[in-house]
Amino acid sequence: MDMIAWTNDLYSLNKEEAGGMVTNLILVVEHEHKLDRSRAIDEVRALIDSKVKRFLELRESLSSKQDTHAFELTTQVSGLCDWIAGCQQWHHNVTHRYLPPPASD
Repeated sequence: MDMIAWTNDLYSLNKEEAGGMVTNLILVVEHEHKLDRSRAIDEVRALIDSKVKRFLELRESLSSKQDTHAFELTTQVSGLCDWIAGCQQWHHNVTHRYLPPPASD
């Protein structure tokens, strides 16, 4: 799911750039569209928002389905929702991998 990878790129930008990585979506958008950093971040956030909106629309459309696959699809989508929430939780509260190293005295 693109929204997970792209959200990770928002969090990992500084670390990846400092490490010389050029595959972060923000860096790619910045370079390819000749944008400043702030605008590139805004563009990536808009891409993420678009994917989230579409995901929610599709999830909502499942609630009206009564066919034989509705239960299986609903279960899969519920799992995806848990994955998305878990990734957000991990980025916000669990990992410190993208924080700058502590200043040495």
